[in-house]
Amino acid sequence: MQFILHPMDLGTIKAKLRERRYNDPREFAADMRLVWSNCRTYNQIGTSVRQWGDQLSDDFERKWADYNCEQRWDDLMATRDPQVSRRKQGMKR
Repeated sequence: MQFILHPMDLGTIKAKLRERRYNDPREFAADMRLVWSNCRTYNQIGTSVRQWGDQLSDDFERKWADYNCEQRWDDLMATRDPQVSRRKQGMKR
């Protein structure tokens, strides 16, 4: 049996959203992915909880990509601070 070293659950994510504790959408996505990873670690393949977790993980990743949250956030931040845009461009080179 494996142990969960970094617990995370949807209730904690909801509280963090409500308390505005995420500074960047990537932090939110990392917590969501941790929930699904923990689900895969703790629940065996074939169990209903594992199947639901895998489905929710797939749905999250598809919608996350469709909404393009990270790029939209970066674009928003660039309009607020032009230095952010310049730093991002320098990182891509």
